[in-house]
Amino acid sequence: MSAKSFRNVVEESASVVTDENASLYDQLGGDPKMKLFIDYFLDGIMADQELACYHQKFKDPHQMEILKFKLLNFFKWKLDGAPFYIGTPMYEAHKNLGITDEVFDAASAVFTSQLRRIKPKMKVFREFVQRVG
Repeated sequence: MSAKSFRNVVEESASVVTDENASLYDQLGGDPKMKLFIDYFLDGIMADQELACYHQKFKDPHQMEILKFKLLNFFKWKLDGAPFYIGTPMYEAHKNLGITDEVFDAASAVFTSQLRRIKPKMKVFREFVQRVG
């Protein structure tokens, strides 16, 4: 199955939990939707030359898979889908890269535009952005 058709299947079939007592992660759609978002997000980052230059090592498919795994676990923790996160905090991972406010804003724009593609409820969208931002 091609990546594009896999994405279509995930978009159509991922169940979104509507119970407001469920974790934000489950309300977003759990692993299927988060994996789709991470694919979209990283595709957007790598497609932007201004942003991709900070992520050169992720041109290696193995390194990209490691990054996706780390992001999945980080976002799962941030959205109450996991009790802990064992990894480098985002600030630490990015602090020595020389990222300017303009680059941060561009990455944030990619983040929000790609998050919209998985169509979360507005309340979930806002909370996700607030917790990660």
